[in-house]
This record gives sequence, structure tokens and C-alpha cells, in this order.
Amino acid sequence: MTRAHGHQRLVQILEFLHKREFSAINNSKFRITASAGIAQYPKDRTDLQSLYKSAKALLKCDSLMIKRPTLIEKVQDVSEIIY
Repeated sequence: MTRAHGHQRLVQILEFLHKREFSAINNSKFRITASAGIAQYPKDRTDLQSLYKSAKALLKCDSLMIKRPTLIEKVQDVSEIIY
């Protein structure tokens, strides 16, 4: 799975969770939000700490990527974003 495919799938999951209404023990209703960054091994980095940094950097760009999904396909090297 490529980073672009992973991002697309993750957006679908997050949208599904955001649309769903949950019930608390006291029957009050609530919705959840979540965010995630995706780094691809070994393309983005090869060690866990660097992969984490890459995912964190991509997370910061997430709102732009959701608005312009083709941007994620243009990022050849995550170091373009991090460093």
C-alpha cells in the first residue's frame, strides 16, 4: 500500500468516525475526532524514531492534504516537509 492509498483509507475511516454519534453511559450523545500522520517504511525513513518524526510532520500538513489530496502524491521525500 502506498502512502497515498493509506492516506485515502485513513481519511475514509476518520470521516466515518466523525459522522457517527456515540452514547455515553448517561445516554448523552457525542462525536469523536481524531487525526493521524502516515509515514511509509522504508521510503520515508528506516528507523522507528525517524518514522515517527515523519508521520508527525505529515500530520501537521494534514489539513492541506485533505483539501488537496494530490499534494500527497507529489511529496517524493518526506524530508521536504520535515527539514
